Amino acid sequence: MRGFTRVLLTDLPVKVICLAAAVVVLLFHRVTTLTERFISVPLQVSTPAGLAVASSFPKTVRITLRGAGDAIFPILEEDVEARANLDMYHAPGEVGHLHA
Repeated sequence: MRGFTRVLLTDLPVKVICLAAAVVVLLFHRVTTLTERFISVPLQVSTPAGLAVASSFPKTVRITLRGAGDAIFPILEEDVEARANLDMYHAPGEVGHLHA
């Protein structure tokens, strides 16, 4: 047991740096091998009764799906929704801007 501990603790900083580098390489590999797919879907805006959006907003938004190709390509545009819920605002006035 004593020999194992000595081998484990010998050059510990180098071993930790190598392990951290391996994790970074693994994460970089996973990110670069993901497939991206772009779809455009209509934006549905929900406002409280008696209030309306005073300025124009995008009618469609572009959504990026990122993942394994066999997982994201079967997803249809009809399967995805984009919503902006403004029901939390009850008083008239400018409260923010919608950005796509």
